[in-house]
Amino acid sequence: MKKLLLAAIVASSLVACNETKTDETVVTDSTSTTTVMAPAAVDGEYMMKENKVYVMQTGEWVVVNEPVTLPNGTIVMANGEIKTNDGVTVTLAEGQRVNNSGVIVNANGDNIFDDAADGARKGVNKAGEAIEKGANKTGDAIKKGANEVKEGVNSVVN
Repeated sequence: MKKLLLAAIVASSLVACNETKTDETVVTDSTSTTTVMAPAAVDGEYMMKENKVYVMQTGEWVVVNEPVTLPNGTIVMANGEIKTNDGVTVTLAEGQRVNNSGVIVNANGDNIFDDAADGARKGVNKAGEAIEKGANKTGDAIKKGANEVKEGVNSVVN
């Protein structure tokens, strides 16, 4: 009986140790409640929570009080400001995280720069189209003005 009890305890311990942990965020509005399962935090990951930056150390969130430089040169400030190794400065929003490689993700685990890059690409394309349209209009106006000057000169000369 003791061996059976011991085997059950060992088996349940092994199952508990193999369980993948995720952080759960519940978002509620006036019409619905959505539960978002974010990837589990790992040691060396930083997160903004309640206007404080925390770092995961041995499975516990610990408040960050001093700037920390990550291996890739990214600096995590205690106020949530992140200075990336390529000179970009970002302030973490509630629930956003920075991993040990300097990648900033939202509460769902999605890289925040992917969305920003897509938006920037679309904005640049629209700006390029507007510039081209403006340049064409300017060119047409210059041609019209040149023709009017030419006609004026011709009428004076003739």
